Amino acid sequence: YWGAASDDFWIWTDDGLSIYDFWTDSWSYKNEDNWLSDDDIKEIMKDSVWNIWVATDDWINLYNISTDSWSIVNESNSSLPDEEVLSLIENSFWDVWAWTEDWIWIYDISTDSWTYIDDNNSWLPDEEVTDIIQNSSWEMVIWTEKWLAFYDTVLDTWEIFTKDNSWIAKDDITSVIEASDWKYWIWTSDWVSVFDKINDTWVNYDKENSWLESNHINSVFEYTDGTI
Repeated sequence: YWGAASDDFWIWTDDGLSIYDFWTDSWSYKNEDNWLSDDDIKEIMKDSVWNIWVATDDWINLYNISTDSWSIVNESNSSLPDEEVLSLIENSFWDVWAWTEDWIWIYDISTDSWTYIDDNNSWLPDEEVTDIIQNSSWEMVIWTEKWLAFYDTVLDTWEIFTKDNSWIAKDDITSVIEASDWKYWIWTSDWVSVFDKINDTWVNYDKENSWLESNHINSVFEYTDGTI
């Protein structure tokens, strides 16, 4: 992770964190022996007020760049459960979204408060979240292997798409991107589905009806000229 703090490289593994200082050509290390709650690091994110969030197999570690200090976010000082934190994202409203196997936890930076989303207080299905992005309409786009959800945090409304109520090609979603034309490219192990949310239309591509060399899709990327 480049530029996490100043001009440092932050390199995370399942055995701790290595930090390379570009200007001094020096390395430092963080693990369970010096501040980290767990050596198995899942994700690193820098928020809008320059805190660095380190998601681990056991809670979140927070590094304050301005004070050069570390703290641990766990059930004793937040509502975060004692679970593996899979990943993190900050949206445009200064909210940090952290998800575990069973919950989505939302930290409001401006109010220093936590809330959560699960299948009991929302339309979120009871499945492990694969990933979350924010789209150009400021909705949170959430997916698991079997469904795709659009959550409007302002209106508190949900739209959920599955193989049963849409034209998603298969129920094993690998990942999702929003292209510059506002269409969503959703890839599974065997197909690519393109969803035009504005016009509510779907197109599915595989090896038989496109120039795809294989039905096994590893990743989708949009180039700067708009080509996929």
